[in-house]
Amino acid sequence: MRSVCLSDVSFSYEGGPVLFENLDLHLTPGWTGVVGPNGGGKSTLLELLGGDLHPTGGRVERTPEALRGALVPQGVEAWSSAVANFAEDWSKSACKTRRRLGLEDIDEARWSSLSPGWKKRWQMACALVTEPDLLLLDEPTNHVDASTHALFVDALRRFDGVGVVVSHDRAFLEALCSRTVRVRDGRVSSYASPYGDARRLWTQEARASAEHRSSRLRAMRATAEQLDQQRRRAEAASRSISARRRMKSAKDADGRSVGRKVRAAQAEAQLSQRARVIRHEAEKARDALSALAPPKREHAGPVWVESERASSRRTLLRWVAPTVTRGDRTVLRGVELDLGPTDRVHLEGANGAGKTTALLALRDEAQLRKRSCLFLPQEHTEAEKERLVANVRALLPDARGRVLQCAARLGFDADRWASVHRVSPGEARKLHLAWAFGQPHHLLLLDEPTNHLDTETIERVEEALLGFSGALVLATHDVHLATQVTSSTWRVDGGRIHAPQR
Repeated sequence: MRSVCLSDVSFSYEGGPVLFENLDLHLTPGWTGVVGPNGGGKSTLLELLGGDLHPTGGRVERTPEALRGALVPQGVEAWSSAVANFAEDWSKSACKTRRRLGLEDIDEARWSSLSPGWKKRWQMACALVTEPDLLLLDEPTNHVDASTHALFVDALRRFDGVGVVVSHDRAFLEALCSRTVRVRDGRVSSYASPYGDARRLWTQEARASAEHRSSRLRAMRATAEQLDQQRRRAEAASRSISARRRMKSAKDADGRSVGRKVRAAQAEAQLSQRARVIRHEAEKARDALSALAPPKREHAGPVWVESERASSRRTLLRWVAPTVTRGDRTVLRGVELDLGPTDRVHLEGANGAGKTTALLALRDEAQLRKRSCLFLPQEHTEAEKERLVANVRALLPDARGRVLQCAARLGFDADRWASVHRVSPGEARKLHLAWAFGQPHHLLLLDEPTNHLDTETIERVEEALLGFSGALVLATHDVHLATQVTSSTWRVDGGRIHAPQR
């Protein structure tokens, strides 16, 4: 039977901290969901499973040895040989995969005009058409609309090999996966149940652990208090003996007195030794109490976005454009929209409808009108991630500290900043948001801001957006986020933007 087995695996990037240690994991046919915070090692685990990375200790065994694997990465690829080959493949299996994922003919010239959601469909098709034994998916539902989401679930349920998917999409995990692996704080825990049931199990485990910790704390606190009382009594007794010895007359030198002095000295020495032992035990108890204290929460403290209010005029931007193009293709027509200084807009539409094009055009209009604007793209290229890290490193200590503090509140592990080897897409997103949130803006233009982010961070971003007092235009397929932070909708459909009358 096809399987992948990790035995006593450890791994660290060169010059970096140990990411995994004593990792054991056995995967068989069926879908396993991998969950955990950003930067915890989920993508690294996929690369270890697929053989793109090799463990620094332990072994990875694949059965059979010639197990064929395919990986769909987080990033939306540029035009590649895999896409080119599939685009020219008209075999029966290729045509079947095209129909299943709703793909039309394409060439390299048109690739750049595709939305990230459509590019993700092509990525998925390129992996499925190879009929792999091991299929590894890294955040496959980033960028995708509801119809693509449903197509993916349907296609992947038909896969009969070993499937592993890293995702923060709870609905996708529930629809597809019968097993769950949780990666957190260097530990990997496996559950033979879907995400919802697994989450309830680890929540119960955490509650039981907290109760055990609390019980131990109470017991050790009582022990420490008893030891302190014993120490004080022993030290008081030692001081009393010393005081009585000093009060003896100098003429008192008979044998009985000498005997008493010897016995008193011995008693004092024993009490002093006892006091030192008790003091040492009390210090150990206090150290143990400190070790048992609840861990510091990275998300502690508020996250907010600085806003720079425009003038009291009703309109922040007026956007009029007969046509809006991307490359040589006309994407939008007849645009005539007003955006108020406190408007909160959900930019809604299917993949490829033109939402990103609209946001880029709004960014250009804001710059033309000299409005301070934050534009967050759907994806960061590797070059952009490297430049972002370099820019944060180059800040003065106080400014860098503020950015890293905000990033930590968004869930970025600031403790490993000095030795970070590379940032994951989620970590890059947190750094970008932390960098931008400390600068005042009239307008936020956010393109799928929850892509790559874990659930806790999404909640913190939601809180920050609720507190922002400027204008917001949000392109997202996350219905819950849109409902919480926006108050009106612009629908992109058929080459036009449909907005409510003001």
